[in-house]
Order: sequence, then structure tokens, then C-alpha cells
Amino acid sequence: MSMVTKAGIWKQRLGYGVADFACNLIWQMITLYLMFFYTDVMGLQVLAVSALLLVTRIVDGVADAIMGIIIDKTRTRWGKSRPYFLFGAIPFGILSILTFYVPDIGPVGKLIYAYFTYMGLSLAYTMVNIPMASILPSLTRDGQERTVLATTRIIFSFIGATAVSVLTMPLVRMLGNGSQAHGFFWTMVIFSVVGMMLFFVTFKNVEEKSKAPAGKSDGCPNLFCA
Repeated sequence: MSMVTKAGIWKQRLGYGVADFACNLIWQMITLYLMFFYTDVMGLQVLAVSALLLVTRIVDGVADAIMGIIIDKTRTRWGKSRPYFLFGAIPFGILSILTFYVPDIGPVGKLIYAYFTYMGLSLAYTMVNIPMASILPSLTRDGQERTVLATTRIIFSFIGATAVSVLTMPLVRMLGNGSQAHGFFWTMVIFSVVGMMLFFVTFKNVEEKSKAPAGKSDGCPNLFCA
């Protein structure tokens, strides 16, 4: 195997892996800190937050299935799954930041704001996360290489989760200057910008080997069809 080929293989492996690092920078924040943020920082009632999380989980379950159907029907010059790393990165990053922002609009306004931002973030997460699984079979026909790619993704996922666990509260204290609201906001700005950049890296470095033939309409509803 030539050095060029090896470089290309590792470029794709790392490109695929960093997408899960990006996802975990955001989703571990949700898992570890969102309940605390909503109740202790934003000042929402525990029951109201519990209802919000339940409703969002239900909507997210439906969205996952719909996203799978959308990917299956997607036809672009970049492939079926890969475009969503590009077009989903910015909404995912912006909604991540907005979810950890405390608006000065009163208790009811804050709860409505939380519904819109968290539900929007969950949908944006679906938009970038489901393609990570669906793209794997099209990256290579080699079963062993698929295993390596999946393992690389798991490793980067662990690194991302660990980074959030270790860095979040020190960053909140350092950036907040005594305000947890400011600290969480600016911490999420950092994580979100890094996450967006990494999704662009993923889009650039992975390549679907199976694409729809150029000029084939196939009933394609996508504006970016080849």
C-alpha cells in the first residue's frame, strides 16, 4: 500500500472520528449539565423541565425515523449522508449556544424559550448524528476497514465526553467571573465553534464511494442533486 493511499485512509478515519468528538462536545453538555442549568441557572421549575425533556425525547424519536427516510431519498453530488455534515453544522452550533443562554424574559418566557431552543437543538443533533451511522457502509467496501472506522468513532466519542467532564466547570468558573449564566454561555460558545469546525473537517475528509449517477433525477427533491 502506497504512502498516499495510507494517508488517504487515515484522513478518512480521522475525519469520520472527529464528527463524534464534535457531537459529544455538545451532547455530553446536555446529558451532564442541562438539568442543572435549567433549574439552578435559568431558574425553571423541576417539573416543567422534566416535562420539557420528556416531550423533546418523544419528538426526537420521531425525528430520527424521519431523518433516516430523508437520507434515503437524498441525491446530491456529495452523496446521501455527507451533505448533512456541511449543512447541519452551523444550525447545530448556533442552537447549542442558544440553549445555554439565559434570556431576561420572565419565567414563562424562559420556559417557552427553553422549549424552542432545546427542541431545535435535538432536531439539529439528529440532522448531523444520524448521517454518521448511515454513511459508514458507503465509505468503504472492506469489512475490516469499517470496523476500524467504527472503532475510531468510539475513541473520539470517549475523548469528547471526557473533555466535557474535565473542562466544563473550570471553564464556567473562569469565563463566568462569578456568573454561572455567563460561564455556561461562553463555555458553550467554545464547544460549539470547535464542533462546527470539526463537522466541516468531516465533510471535507470523508467520501461516499457509492453515489447516484450524474444526471439521474430519480425523483430527487434535493436542490443540490448532481
